[in-house]
Amino acid sequence: MRRRLTRLRVPVTLAVATVLAIPMSLPAQAGEPEPPKGAAQGWSDTGQERKKLSLEPSAIPAEDRPGLLGGDYEDSADTAVTATGDGTGFHLLAGKEKDGYQLRTVASLFEDGFASDTWIGNHCVTESGKYAAVSYAPRMFTNKPELMVRGAFTAVVDLRSGEVTKLPFQSSLAYFSPGCGQGDRAVFTQLTHDGDKKQQTRLITVDAATGEKSQPVTLPGQVTSAVPTDAGVVAAHGNRLVRIDGTSEKTLAATTTVPFQITADADGGVTFIDRELDKKASATPTSWAKHLDRATIRKGRTAAPVTVASGELEAWDLTRSARGEVFVTGEATSGKLPARVHNPGELPKGAAISSHARTALTTTWSDGKTTLVNPEDAAKPRPARTVLRVLESGRSVTLDLRPGAHRVGDAAQGRALSPALPTGGPVESGPDTGERGGDGPSPQTVGTRALTAQADNPSEGAGERYCAVARNDAQKQAFQPTPRQVEWAVDQAVVGELDFYREGNWKNTGTGGYQPQGLFPPTVLAGDPNGTLDNEDPDVTDKWHIPAQVMLGITAQESNMWQATRFAVPGVTANSLVGNYYGVDYAADGEQLDPWQINWADADCGYGITQATDGMRLAGKTKPGETALSPLAQEAVALDYTANIAAGVRILSEKWNQTYNAGMKINGGHPKWIENWFFALWAYNSGFYDSTDSAGHWGVGWTNNPANPLWKANRVPFLQSASNIAGDDYSHAAHPQDWPYEEKVIGWAARPISAMFAPGDFQAGYRAAWWTTNQDRADAKPPTDLFCDASNYCDPSKIGDNDSNDPGLGACTADAGDSDSNPHWLHCWWHDEVTKADWKDCEKLAECGNGVHRFGTSYGEQADAGSYPPNCSTGALPTNALVVDDLPDGTTPAGVDSRRGCGAVKSSGTFSFTYVPWDTTMDLTDDGTDNPTTVTTYPGKIDTHQIGAGYGNHFWFTHTRSPEPRADQADRLKVTGTWKLRAPLTNTSRQAKVFAHIPDHGAQTSNAVYRIQTADGEEEAAVSQTANQSNKWVDLGAYDFGDQIPEVRLDNFNGGNGSADIAFDALAFVPGTYNGQALTGSMTANPTAPEPAPVEPPEDITGSLFAGAASSTAGGTATAPMTMAGATVACSTISDSAVRTRTSGCLHGEATLTHLKDEVPDGTATFDYYSTIYLDAASDEWSVVTTLELQTMTGVVTTANPDFQFRCRGYCDVTSVDWDGSKTFNKFDFLERTITTRFKWAPAGATKGTVTPYLYFAGTANGTPARLPLEIEKSKLDIRCDSEITNAGTGCVFSGYKPTYVMNSAKYPGAAAHIDMMWRKTKITWGKRNGGKPLTYLGDKMALDGSDKTQVDQNRQFICGRQWKAYKDTGLFSDMWSLDSGKPITDLKSCDEFVFANAFQSAGNPKGPNPVVYSGKECVQTYLKRNADDTMTLHLRPDAPAPTWNEPCGRSSMSNWQNTQSMRPFGTFIKEQRLMEDDDYWLDLAGFTAPTP
Repeated sequence: MRRRLTRLRVPVTLAVATVLAIPMSLPAQAGEPEPPKGAAQGWSDTGQERKKLSLEPSAIPAEDRPGLLGGDYEDSADTAVTATGDGTGFHLLAGKEKDGYQLRTVASLFEDGFASDTWIGNHCVTESGKYAAVSYAPRMFTNKPELMVRGAFTAVVDLRSGEVTKLPFQSSLAYFSPGCGQGDRAVFTQLTHDGDKKQQTRLITVDAATGEKSQPVTLPGQVTSAVPTDAGVVAAHGNRLVRIDGTSEKTLAATTTVPFQITADADGGVTFIDRELDKKASATPTSWAKHLDRATIRKGRTAAPVTVASGELEAWDLTRSARGEVFVTGEATSGKLPARVHNPGELPKGAAISSHARTALTTTWSDGKTTLVNPEDAAKPRPARTVLRVLESGRSVTLDLRPGAHRVGDAAQGRALSPALPTGGPVESGPDTGERGGDGPSPQTVGTRALTAQADNPSEGAGERYCAVARNDAQKQAFQPTPRQVEWAVDQAVVGELDFYREGNWKNTGTGGYQPQGLFPPTVLAGDPNGTLDNEDPDVTDKWHIPAQVMLGITAQESNMWQATRFAVPGVTANSLVGNYYGVDYAADGEQLDPWQINWADADCGYGITQATDGMRLAGKTKPGETALSPLAQEAVALDYTANIAAGVRILSEKWNQTYNAGMKINGGHPKWIENWFFALWAYNSGFYDSTDSAGHWGVGWTNNPANPLWKANRVPFLQSASNIAGDDYSHAAHPQDWPYEEKVIGWAARPISAMFAPGDFQAGYRAAWWTTNQDRADAKPPTDLFCDASNYCDPSKIGDNDSNDPGLGACTADAGDSDSNPHWLHCWWHDEVTKADWKDCEKLAECGNGVHRFGTSYGEQADAGSYPPNCSTGALPTNALVVDDLPDGTTPAGVDSRRGCGAVKSSGTFSFTYVPWDTTMDLTDDGTDNPTTVTTYPGKIDTHQIGAGYGNHFWFTHTRSPEPRADQADRLKVTGTWKLRAPLTNTSRQAKVFAHIPDHGAQTSNAVYRIQTADGEEEAAVSQTANQSNKWVDLGAYDFGDQIPEVRLDNFNGGNGSADIAFDALAFVPGTYNGQALTGSMTANPTAPEPAPVEPPEDITGSLFAGAASSTAGGTATAPMTMAGATVACSTISDSAVRTRTSGCLHGEATLTHLKDEVPDGTATFDYYSTIYLDAASDEWSVVTTLELQTMTGVVTTANPDFQFRCRGYCDVTSVDWDGSKTFNKFDFLERTITTRFKWAPAGATKGTVTPYLYFAGTANGTPARLPLEIEKSKLDIRCDSEITNAGTGCVFSGYKPTYVMNSAKYPGAAAHIDMMWRKTKITWGKRNGGKPLTYLGDKMALDGSDKTQVDQNRQFICGRQWKAYKDTGLFSDMWSLDSGKPITDLKSCDEFVFANAFQSAGNPKGPNPVVYSGKECVQTYLKRNADDTMTLHLRPDAPAPTWNEPCGRSSMSNWQNTQSMRPFGTFIKEQRLMEDDDYWLDLAGFTAPTP
């Protein structure tokens, strides 16, 4: 008998919507229903979404570390590794104990082409602690069985460097893949699902250190929880623990059920969890931790494992540290434990353990929310909160990190295309599912076909696409409803009352009028006693309908309650949310093809909130057995949330009827109870096999069976806290792959999704279902083995410790035989009734969940949100502005109605897109054979989106990118938008200022490069869209267009990595005459002005002195250690101090000899010293001159002989010491002594070295030697000597002193004005002594990009080489330059940049503090004008965007005389100051003050 599989959604029979009911006046609205007092309902903390997020530090504060971590924490090698996901990727985070567990972003894993609200995944850390193995995927993959079992991308991450190695195969998203154990290996698992013809498992072992994979091992049936050990891979196969060595499989232990959470330890042993059968909700099954030692595993024979811990099934778990210490988390009891197994207690269930087992950690989203709809936030990483529990002390600390912060390595690595996608390398397709034959199409079978694709239209015509409703049609935009509107529509649809009339052309979508329930007539549920679908209005109703929360749970799981794409907030229109519109190939064998490769015949065409699929292809392009809906119904499903919900409710109703009519009832079969929808939800997701296969199997599939070892057996209910039955745990939403589909939907019914009502306003998305008690709510997750008995070849009576472990006797006994003899592997399809005795008594004991029907039929459609109102005004522009919108003149975009919109577009020109063609091979048939055809497609359209907001209520956006590595695909994602006036300008100057409208969201790039097509060629205007994201007109500058039609282009290739939006909204051209704003008044240059005086203020370096004690003398009477008075402010003859300049320094202070008798001071001699250090920048010799004077003698001291010496450390010699005067001081001898010490640098072959001068002070008092002579040095008086400065010989300077370059502003006021302007108007104050920071000289340092250029040359090229053009009105001063030089010189126009190219702080330095992203176009753009009276003024360039004064640099079109000659003396400055690479210096403008314009 041929088996027929009824898939997820079936064709819908339509009622002809010709008779349309017009609603009459509605009765008064009834109050909202309330559950009984004390019922278990919704969030445990109802205020959680209104709490303002306050982030904790990302590291333990330094002062708290010793107390929390212990005194030895700085010597620890422990590393905590965790993971979190959001719309920007799946992020690995790590922190080292020695750094106070400072969390860092190690890697962010992401694949282009998958528009996911959240990336999810699993990871494990190898034994060395150096590597993490990762499986990661979009959240939506968990809604597709074939992607859940083998669709995840895979990678290995070096935790030290952040290096990412993406692997050329996929794996399961099941909790156990990948598995780590002994060594640096990891095991990835690939599985099949019950829709495949063959049922197999493939294990791929990867060496994490090299990224090399072993030969994959393919095994029959389901092999789960595989981990590497030194004896081979240990895994679960049915109710057996097995060792797999190559293709050899040996049984190690028999288990009661399928063992799980297999954990390898450092001694070579293995601990795993076994459990009792879980058949009754009223029972609490027990689970056990069992252990096998290394010797037993290596023997490879069946043995009895030792039970080491036990507890309630859902109360505890196992985990391990990277180095192989196994821990029990949660609540379990234990006796004597193996050496490597620990049960410290009080660890949260599911906690991870750091590498050296110093801490336990759990990670959730810091904000506690389940989803983000707000587009400003959807594109940003979500902060992750990690709670660390220190195992030794038991103390805890909370750390927050926004992924991307404190990054290790290169962020781009995580976004590089996976080699599992064909553009990235060869593909491993997973286990053989029997779906394909051969190695691919024969070259002879490939044909060529031309589709009617357009290179300049973002939308696809009917001849090009397969899905019914086109993307990027400005009139076919979906309206994003509020959660309240969705709940209202669901409440009406489940009782068949969504029958209001939707007026034609609703929200200007161009659709005809209809009733949602007329398009999709309500379905009476099987078993309804009166055969009528009753609503909830009467006091007495049979409630024989879908509980609203079941359908709302589906909307949460399928789409986050979104009708439009995730880029649209409630109240805004955008493209419909479409599942796989372009036919990105999610093949049944797990092979993930290129996400940008369009294959129209594979299009899923699931639209909107319920991802309605059936009938949503174009007529003539339907799949076998599918009937296309009418065009009206297709548009309604795609654009209108009410029609979409009506279609989804009808599909779910049919799944109820299929399963109910097949005898598959639950708990008596009344549909009002939440749990009773378990079978219908099961079928909704993974299909209903309503015809038997050749062995008699039929029913709902094995993949979503709670007993399937794909799902962790000790899981708690979805979204329920593991430690508090009444509490919530929304971190489950970050790893939904741990629960079958039905359990997730019921979890959402019990605990609503956090949904956005307006920007920044997140609340519970709908009213939650309620249960009488928290225990009843917890029991809405069925017992794990409830759907496992002989009827579906899952016979628990055959499972036991003493039973045979031959194939056929595992959890699913349909795996008997092999793939050749048994085509029904894992066809453990359930089709029996589940009675009240089996699960719950909904009637007498009231144990089941109740729906809440919030909106009766008296409620009309709920109000739209008013998010992001459009800008309909040109009031910010001059009245003569010519606006070119992004839609054709006269177009009225969707979303416009009486409450929103700007009416029809008024445009003075045209806007168009240009896409890059790309030929790809696709099979355009559904006949089961390979029929490849070469088709020209435009992949850039996939990443083109529209939003109903911005100017005129419409703008486009895509994402910023870079060329792809392969030459044949380099530009295929390039999108270019072009604005063009209808005709040339007619004003006299033929100039026009250009303005770009930046919408209030969806514009995130900091480098939008508008390319203006002028009469003199293309000019670039780079602006930050994200800095102007406020429905704002941004000045791009004024340009000469001559007689050509003004035109501006913008593309998305600006060096981005696909993460930032770039918006295409309206442009405006304002004709006029523009010279640029004057920034200064008139300035007069004096070509003969003398050089300014040097500026070298002494630097106060007074501070702590570093003393080292010498040995003391013996004797009962001694002189105490000498002491030095603390220094104060300035170096002078009357105050203690220390100062320096570049070539001189001084120390002034007091030193005291103290005489002791029997350790008691009885007299002192105090001296004043004044030491001046004289360096010579042109000599390797220097001197120190010290004056020494007695200040006081007290007590018994009558004579003193101070030993005062200046010495040096390093390559230096003391060449002479001269004392002027006696070395003995008597009481009242106040004559000064002068000590002159001369030094010489002795480099021993070196060309540069540091010399540290220090003061040595000893001596005698009354003839008794000092016990502890002093050695006193100032680190800031280190001397650098060198012979490296070109043409400067050898010399020595205080290298820590920052010298000052003084610019001759009297001669070069133009150059000075440019610097002064940057200092005054921007945040760029480098070089400014008063309030700024010093410049850092680069010298001849080489660029870090591997080129042969110096960094100075690269800086200059980046700022003044890229897209630089001199401005036409730049003034020239050949006459003045000639007068200055004494010979004729021709002046030229040049590029002057600040910060200078020779400084580290240049904006051209990518490693500097303020780099540009693209070029010097991002600087403030000015030019120096020569006036008629020979004065000069600095102006803003009119052909550049108006500055925001937040620019990172200045770039000026300037006279070469003013530019280059103002810095000509810098070469002399380098010599005189011995300025070397990385030296800091200041800049002085010699008293320059810019005249007021």
